[in-house]
Amino acid sequence: GDWGGKYASDVCGSLVAKCLGGRPKTVKLAQSAFLLFVELDAADAVVEALTKGYSHKLPKVVLPSVETTTACIRSFGTSVVQPKPIIQALTPLYEHKDAKVRGAVKELTKELSRWLGPNALKSLILNKMRDSMKADVEKMINDAPEEKAVPEKRLRKDSHLPAPEAAESEVAEPQKE
Repeated sequence: GDWGGKYASDVCGSLVAKCLGGRPKTVKLAQSAFLLFVELDAADAVVEALTKGYSHKLPKVVLPSVETTTACIRSFGTSVVQPKPIIQALTPLYEHKDAKVRGAVKELTKELSRWLGPNALKSLILNKMRDSMKADVEKMINDAPEEKAVPEKRLRKDSHLPAPEAAESEVAEPQKE
C-alpha cells in the first residue's frame, strides 16, 4: 500500500523535532529513515520536514537537516526530490551563525549545482541574497564538479527497471558469450 505517503509527514516532522538534535547514532538512524521515506515515494513530505528544520533555533538540528537534504538529493536526484522548496529555504542559511551549518549549506549548494546546472541554480539563488554573499556563493557554484549527476538509488516502485549506470554500460560494451 501507500505506507510511505500515509505516514510520512507525521513521522518526518517528529524525526526532525525529536531525533535530529539527538545523539550521533540517533541522528544517523533518523537520516536513514528519511532516505527510506524518499525511496517509498514520499519525498515531498521529507523535504517539507527537513526544510522546516532549517529554521530551528538549535544549530545541532539545522546541521543534520541540511546534511540529510544533501544525502537525499545525492541518492535520488532532483527529479525525485523537488529542489524548489529546498532552494527557497536555503538562502538565509548562507549567513547562519554556525560555521558547520554554513559548510553543510555549501555542500548542498554544490550538490544542487551538479543536478540543476550552475546557471539554473545561480538564477534561482543569487537574486535573493545580499551582495556581500553573492560573490562567495557564485564562486562556490562555479567550483562545483561538472560531471553529469546520476542517482545512486531509485524509488522502490522503480526497482524492477534496470539501473541507469548498468543500462549505459551494457550499451557501451556488448557482452561476449
